[in-house]
Amino acid sequence: MKKLLDSAIANAKNNFELKEDNLFIKEIKVDEGPKMKRWRARSRGRAMPIQKKTSHISIILDTIATSNS
Repeated sequence: MKKLLDSAIANAKNNFELKEDNLFIKEIKVDEGPKMKRWRARSRGRAMPIQKKTSHISIILDTIATSNS
């Protein structure tokens, strides 16, 4: 999660020229990703399925509105 947050902050600074001090996390969303299907050997020559689950993590940053008065 820290690596993802650091990447989002770096993208905001470099691509959109935003100040790091004015950014905050607006939304964090974790969705189900694809499942990697594998097989585990069992007794008597049989196999049992294994599902290795993955996830997609999204972070949305926003800026704090500052007044110039």
